[in-house]
Amino acid sequence: SSGINAEYGEGILVEGSSSAVHNYKNLSIQLKLDNEFELVFAVVVQKMLQLSYLDKLLDSIHLEFRDRYKNELRDGSLWINGCDFNTEFTSILSNIENEHRVAKKAPRVMKQFTESKKFEKTAVANKALFEQDKSVASTAARLATAVMETTGLAATEKQEQEKKQSDI
Repeated sequence: SSGINAEYGEGILVEGSSSAVHNYKNLSIQLKLDNEFELVFAVVVQKMLQLSYLDKLLDSIHLEFRDRYKNELRDGSLWINGCDFNTEFTSILSNIENEHRVAKKAPRVMKQFTESKKFEKTAVANKALFEQDKSVASTAARLATAVMETTGLAATEKQEQEKKQSDI
């Protein structure tokens, strides 16, 4: 514990961040800061354990603790009266571990191409190209009109259209 205190001192979290992961000897320490109540939540595990659900566990514990004790945290009575969060912690941990086990056993479903990031990139690129093509086509039409006007073809076509309308 004195090694951990020496390691962190006052710089527990990177400035501007509400969570951080640190390594100390054979431990991985994941921290979450609650600025409103000046709380630090920590999960400490051996480095060799690769638990993918630690973020979710830390977030769930943080939210449950805040929700359960927000009044006591505001009026300061929590530090005087103390709290017993063991039951809630055990329940949350058990639920998250069970969810993780079930998710691990579930067959992985391949995403459709339309759900992939590659499709999004392709769709965005295609839309940009389409917009560019529309712009080029519009410019080409304006250019063709200008050429026709300068050569007098537009005037002839206009006369023919007027003649057709008068015949009707």
